[in-house]
Amino acid sequence: IYGKKGDKEKLAGLLKNLDKLPGGQESAASYYARGKVHLAMANPSEALKSLVEARKADRNHIPSIEALGDALLMGGRARDAAVSYRLVASLAPQRRGLSARLFAAYLALRGFKAALQVANEALKQGDDTRAAKIILLRVLVASGQTDEALVLLDELKARTSDDRRLRLMAIQVDVSNAKPVMFKKDFDKAVASLEKIVDSDRSGNDATFVLATVMMQNGQYDQSAELWKKLLKVRKSNVVLRARISTLMAASKYDL
Repeated sequence: IYGKKGDKEKLAGLLKNLDKLPGGQESAASYYARGKVHLAMANPSEALKSLVEARKADRNHIPSIEALGDALLMGGRARDAAVSYRLVASLAPQRRGLSARLFAAYLALRGFKAALQVANEALKQGDDTRAAKIILLRVLVASGQTDEALVLLDELKARTSDDRRLRLMAIQVDVSNAKPVMFKKDFDKAVASLEKIVDSDRSGNDATFVLATVMMQNGQYDQSAELWKKLLKVRKSNVVLRARISTLMAASKYDL
């Protein structure tokens, strides 16, 4: 709850309370709890330390293995994250939310074929068809298959009048179909829509990524660089780092 609200002060207090608990400090569950708090604080390096200890305490503690994957992904180690998620899949193949995690790791690696396979497997399982279709839509958008994405997007929008994820992907399709340097009215419309999504969702990292990209492509280098800097605090990936460096160089600024 504190993590979703972005309340780092209360998260820090929770961490102190965990350290004060009598007994059990070295159990997998205790290390896991610490790791989850560090993840909520967007501190993947500290989360990794706790979750590695959790695995030492219990090699098969599934929540810890999954959270370890989350920490690796947040720290920009998508390939290692995928290894953790695949281990979870071997131990608990029906675990809820696993498909979305595996998909996120493959997408970060731009492994569209593997991501598409995850989406299709999720659809076959049929437990949550809507969630699986959103996963499929994301890979279609990310891989530039805009015609197929539009068909699926229309289907999903017909069932839900307002979904932040669908609004974001609709903008991504529009941006993909437009020239990198947009007409001012199209640029202003895209920026206003993306800023609205970012403002309404504290964890709107995907929207921030798209907004930074649009800003960079349209010469708004200072604003783009600030967005990349903000994103790097919660998404330490080489893609984001390279984008920030490219933006700063385009603006003739060399202070990272």
